Amino acid sequence: MAEALRAMGAPEEVVARALKARGAGPDEVAADEAFAVDPDNWASWGFFLSVQTEWVYGGLGLDLRRLKLDMPGIEARLRLCGEGRRAFSPRIRRCMADLFVIEREVIDTDCRRALNRQKRR
Repeated sequence: MAEALRAMGAPEEVVARALKARGAGPDEVAADEAFAVDPDNWASWGFFLSVQTEWVYGGLGLDLRRLKLDMPGIEARLRLCGEGRRAFSPRIRRCMADLFVIEREVIDTDCRRALNRQKRR
């Protein structure tokens, strides 16, 4: 993950925050966390990284978990970038379609990790 963020030009503080959020040190990324991004998907991955602060969380106490991405918040970000003044471009529509896939995968991964934590207890 760190290498992917750096390849996209993310500042080191963003890389450090992302690794900390995942519970990894700057040089520690678990083997199952490593991934490759197909060159055709870099725009969508970059779009996801730009809106990944838009998660809606739910739960009680320390059991907070990601539920979904806040689509009105994402729309507001797009409007601030000038995308909302006209119909969304084909590039943005593709990124949004891919964003739904990424969102689903993140939530599924969170659920699998939570189940694994419960099994270890």
